[in-house]
Amino acid sequence: MSTFEKTINKGYKLTSQYELFGCTSYEIMSDKSSFPIFKFNDSLLESCFYYVPDGKLGHFLDCKSSGYALLAYLTEIALGIKRLPWAKDRILDAYFGDYRKDLEWLSKELSAQRINDLLDDVKRLYLHTQNQLRMKGLTHVKLVRHICDRNNNLSSSFEGYTSTIAGLKTCSEAIGNDSVEFEMDLINSFTCSLGSYPQLQYVTIYQEIPIEDVLCCSAFLNKNEGGEWHIINRNPSGVVKVKLDDITFSDNVSVKRYSKEKSQKILDRSTPYAIRGIHYQDYPLLNLGYREGLIKKIARWVFNHAR
Repeated sequence: MSTFEKTINKGYKLTSQYELFGCTSYEIMSDKSSFPIFKFNDSLLESCFYYVPDGKLGHFLDCKSSGYALLAYLTEIALGIKRLPWAKDRILDAYFGDYRKDLEWLSKELSAQRINDLLDDVKRLYLHTQNQLRMKGLTHVKLVRHICDRNNNLSSSFEGYTSTIAGLKTCSEAIGNDSVEFEMDLINSFTCSLGSYPQLQYVTIYQEIPIEDVLCCSAFLNKNEGGEWHIINRNPSGVVKVKLDDITFSDNVSVKRYSKEKSQKILDRSTPYAIRGIHYQDYPLLNLGYREGLIKKIARWVFNHAR
């Protein structure tokens, strides 16, 4: 049984775009005039979400690369999201080195006026989404997020996002906690479609989300990506709190189970907060969120101050 099926069997009723708007993803593509498709003024913003002809950026589904970084930057400003300066979105803080050509191209393209126009487009998209959902009488949407580590190799010694969330859940269960905290990106992809993205169904997170945190969904976009929702994380630190019952993980995730005492020690040493700076990247989602030990602190100081 897949993680998604386990989630559905718990009695969750997901908010279906198809039930709301009476369409399938194929119908959205074949008869756009019948559905509330959003019209972008600038194809650059459109290319942040999905592939467009002659697009220069990697889109949202392209491993959250340059297109996602631009979208997160614009969304943070347009919607007044107040991320702490030492807790910026991990992609905005860390991705740039691998996409130098994208950055050079964007530096040439993005004048102050064009940035303002793009910000207006983000605001229009958000208002379009809010109006459509309110017209349906919604205050919340019920969705799931499927997650898998990038290399899909959870048997390695490297602790990734999925194995860390699963490990935090098992430790929290052992000591009787009912929730766990971890970091999420500024914009995250959720789904309402059964069986979507089976390759990502290592960890599944269920959330009931206020519509104010919905940036858009695939029913409003000119793309064949049925059931996808783009959800905003407004927490200044980027940390979210999720009930343990709303997290499931598949048999592909290998997680050790510890005693109550050992689990408490692990959680005491962990932190969900990422402190990011110019010289050093702090990724608490790795290794169950352990804080950096004294030896590593000394080694980092030597590395940063060596000439």
